[in-house]
Amino acid sequence: MANPLEDTAEMPLTEVFSKAFFRKQHIPTRLKIGSLTHLGKKRKQNQDHYAVIQRRRSQEVIQSDLPLEDFQATEDIAYLMIVADGIGGSAFGELASRLVIQKIWELGTHAASWLMRLSDMDQQQARQRVQAYAAALQNFLNEESENAMFRLDMGTTATSAYVIGRDAIIAHVGDSRAYLMRDNKLQQITEDQTMAQKMIKLGYDEEKVADFHRILANYFGTGMSGTPEVEIQHIELQDDDRLLLCTDGLFKELTEEELREHLTSGQAPQEICNEMLAAALDRGGRDNITMIVAEIDSEASR
Repeated sequence: MANPLEDTAEMPLTEVFSKAFFRKQHIPTRLKIGSLTHLGKKRKQNQDHYAVIQRRRSQEVIQSDLPLEDFQATEDIAYLMIVADGIGGSAFGELASRLVIQKIWELGTHAASWLMRLSDMDQQQARQRVQAYAAALQNFLNEESENAMFRLDMGTTATSAYVIGRDAIIAHVGDSRAYLMRDNKLQQITEDQTMAQKMIKLGYDEEKVADFHRILANYFGTGMSGTPEVEIQHIELQDDDRLLLCTDGLFKELTEEELREHLTSGQAPQEICNEMLAAALDRGGRDNITMIVAEIDSEASR
């Protein structure tokens, strides 16, 4: 993530303030978005949930002694996209994923300010804000469990993308995934936070730790001690980029090459979602399947 205050050591404070907080007016980036969730063929309950949230900040003059045409109305648009996959093999996994998304919405409505441009804060401040959200979510799930008639053992993954202008901030906990499609190449942005992945980093053979892919090393829920550590990535989006957020019910059925083929098919995001779902179900649909596909609407963003 670019730091708006970098390379300013010798710059007067007034210029630092100006560089950090006042930028040239930009046309808000608009996204085309497709999304869906499905039970799959083997599960009795869908423990996945997702949400796509749009935020707006606008400014216009409604009265003045100056000609109103001298004032051009401005509007910033931001998108928050989230997928969450409940864990625990019971209804409490569904509850955890639902509560996390509902709490993110609630926290947004109560936030002192929204991040609407990357220049609104520097890199460290942005990370601190994301981690503050994570702490609030973890505390909320713990409180919900403790206030129930009996302790609810529940947990969930959460993978999100916050798109402001051409900047995307990816925040990730668990083993759902975010992908970037660019120039016909598919890149996995997030890293699976599983025991298997930890063991591979320590030098274990990948084939020997296959069974540990099911065990999460990081998630939101009652089994975690303290606040989950959020993986945060920053991407500068380009025309024709596509973002894919999905739970493991999709990427465990389709190979990366198959995902790439769907994302480069030239179809609209919702059609891509529909076709990837059909392909995953044809492969067996062994888990719940949830996805969000987003691309820059180049015409609307001009």
